[in-house]
Amino acid sequence: METLKPSGVPMGGALTVLVNAGVTIVPTLWAMALPAGPVEQPVFDELAGELIDGLAAAMPLDGVFLDLHGAMVCAMDDDPEGTLLARVRATIGHHVSLVAALDPHANLSAKMVEAADALFAYRTYPHTDMRQTGERAAKTLLGLAGGAPRAAKSYRAVPFHIPLVAQATGAEPMAGLMAAAEASTATVEICFGFPLADVPAAGPAIAVYAADAEAAEREADAQLSRWLAAEDAFAVAMVPPDQAAQDAIRESASEGAGPVILADVQDNPGAGGSNDTTGLLSALVAAKAEGTVLAHIVDQPAVDAAHAAGVCGTID
Repeated sequence: METLKPSGVPMGGALTVLVNAGVTIVPTLWAMALPAGPVEQPVFDELAGELIDGLAAAMPLDGVFLDLHGAMVCAMDDDPEGTLLARVRATIGHHVSLVAALDPHANLSAKMVEAADALFAYRTYPHTDMRQTGERAAKTLLGLAGGAPRAAKSYRAVPFHIPLVAQATGAEPMAGLMAAAEASTATVEICFGFPLADVPAAGPAIAVYAADAEAAEREADAQLSRWLAAEDAFAVAMVPPDQAAQDAIRESASEGAGPVILADVQDNPGAGGSNDTTGLLSALVAAKAEGTVLAHIVDQPAVDAAHAAGVCGTID
C-alpha cells in the first residue's frame, strides 16, 4: 500500500484520499501485467478468487474501490471485468458501495455499469489524469459510505468503432465530445473502447449518473446523439509505410524542423502488439533515410544475430 500511495495510477490517488479521510483500509489484491492476448481462464479465476476471498474475509465493509483497466478478455469470457464486478457485488451485497476506476480504452459493458454504483474513466489520452481519476472515485465512495444517495444510472453503447489514432482527447472530434461530457450537469463517463479486442463491447460507450432515472436517460440520449453526429469525423486516413517514410524525410528537411516520429500504432507492445514487424524499417531503408533511429524491436533471432556479430559487427 505504501508503494502504491505516491504512484500515478488510480489506486495511488484513491489511497491518498482515503488515508487523509482517516478510514480503515483493508487491502485485498492489486496486480498488473503488460497487454497481450486473451488471459488464460485459470489465471483469471485464481486472481478473481483471491480478491473475492479477501473481500469476504474483510466483511463487514462500508465500501469497495477497484482499480481496473476494463479491456481484459479471457479465453472463455468476453467481459471478465463485468464478471468480476458482478462477483464483487454478489459478495458484498447491495448495501455496500462499489466504485471502480477505468482506463478509457475499457470495453465498457452494461454488465459493468449495472454492478457498480459508479465507474470513473480517465478523461485524457494520452493518459495524464490517472491519479486524479482515483481521487474522483474515492471521494464519491466516501460520500456514498457516508450516506449520500446513489445516483441513477444510464448506459449507451455507440454503434461504431474508432481507430486508436483518432482517440486523442486533444484533437477533434474527441476534444469536443469530452468537453460536452464534462460540461454536463450529470456525471458523464466516456470509454473509447479497444477495437482490437474484437469482443461485442469493444466500441465506445457512455455511462451517465444523475439525480433521477429520467435525467440520466435524457443526458445519455443527448451524449449519444453527439457521438452519432461525429462518426464521419473519426475517419482518419491511414498512411502507407512508403508514403510515411517520404513524408518524414521531407518534413525533417524543412526549415526549423525538429525530430520526426513515425509510430507503428498497431504493433504497439503497450496495446498488446508483439513489436516485431519491420514495415516501417523496410520503408525507411528503401527511401535511404539518413539519421534515423529505430527505437526498439522485439525479435529474438535478430537479437541473437546481433550479439553473435558483436559491437561494430555487420549483419543482414
